Amino acid sequence: MPTPEHADVAIIGAGVAGLTLAAKLAERDPSIKIVLLGPVDNRNQRLSFWTDQAPRSDEAVLTNQWRQWCFNHRHSGRVVQNSSQQRYVSLDAKAYKALLRGRLTGTRCTQRHSLVASIDIGLNRSAVHCGDEIFTAATVIDTRAPRIPETTLKQQFWGTVVEFSRPHQLDYPVLMDFAVTPVAREGVTFIYALPLTAREMLVEATTFSTQLQEEADYQRCVGDWIQQHFALRITPDLAKSESGILPMGPVRPLEPGLPQCGLAGGAARSSTGYAFRGIERQAEFMASQLVAGLQPVSRSPYSRKADWMDLVFLHVAKNQPEQLVRLFMSMATQLTGDDFAHFLSDTGGWRPCFRGVMAAPKGPFLQAALQLLWKRSWTG
Repeated sequence: MPTPEHADVAIIGAGVAGLTLAAKLAERDPSIKIVLLGPVDNRNQRLSFWTDQAPRSDEAVLTNQWRQWCFNHRHSGRVVQNSSQQRYVSLDAKAYKALLRGRLTGTRCTQRHSLVASIDIGLNRSAVHCGDEIFTAATVIDTRAPRIPETTLKQQFWGTVVEFSRPHQLDYPVLMDFAVTPVAREGVTFIYALPLTAREMLVEATTFSTQLQEEADYQRCVGDWIQQHFALRITPDLAKSESGILPMGPVRPLEPGLPQCGLAGGAARSSTGYAFRGIERQAEFMASQLVAGLQPVSRSPYSRKADWMDLVFLHVAKNQPEQLVRLFMSMATQLTGDDFAHFLSDTGGWRPCFRGVMAAPKGPFLQAALQLLWKRSWTG
């Protein structure tokens, strides 16, 4: 029987959420003994989000930043938004995770790269079993990716970094290009493109759909878009590609009896799939609870108004997915870059929220809101 190793806090999962939480907790209270459990995550991964902070503590791993971005549709054409306050930034998640692992070195955080086999949840202390090792802690927080039910709307994507022999001349991100080869039969497909350097570009095909699609369909969509816009045929390079599935609705945590941080805790914004700012907020909240001597609780990192609007969005998305294209193109046309960034980031108070609602197609979204209110009134 191995001798248990004791800690104040055990964090399961050493991805973005686990490392962010561990780093914030170690920074807030260097005396807390932490054990971070999980294999090193070296996947290709890029995190993009809006920020008005300048500079950020992770500025060194930001690949690029822009104050312009665009949308495209066959009928509406290209719409460019400009921002005076908000920056859209792209973070190399592999470098970010390495940065956080380095910051934790020399602290009271022990990093063990073992898979968790089982967890015994107790009243005062819980035991986490990892192969031949046992770790006990007064608080155990689970940051592992959850199970995603078949009925949950998903954001599935595949992308690759494309190298050009000459400058590609794309100066700002394409957040959504709907004029693409469809991937999902029932859902929405768009291309997302980030100009990383003058001759490198990340191009991702993305779907909003409950049904998962074959990777080859995403590769074909990306290849068609590159061929159409740059007259270049690409061969997918797995070493430069990334893929993933983000929940846009209810999930099932691997261990429901534990507090959750990350995707299992609702860090992904249901209307967009953006998760990094949600992870940061959850980690800050849980770290502050732990430093105050409280047991952390899982809660949405978004405001009540944002959670309500996301419920309406999901209702429309599952019943009338074609309306999502109208929604995003209407917001692209009618909102300023700052208001759009605030609306999607759940920042800036009521003004961007009100303007976002006013820009939305009224019929389907008002109908969805009324149906949800009616359902809520009958269920209590």
